[in-house]
Amino acid sequence: MEKVLWMIAVVFAPLLGALVWYLAGPHPFGLRLTRQVR
Repeated sequence: MEKVLWMIAVVFAPLLGALVWYLAGPHPFGLRLTRQVR
């Protein structure tokens, strides 16, 4: 059971990290979820 959980974590951790980076990380053309006051 522990091996299965580790395999799931190893598979989904990079996918989850990529999703968070896509939603909250820097984007080309300055597109972000929040607007910064200039």
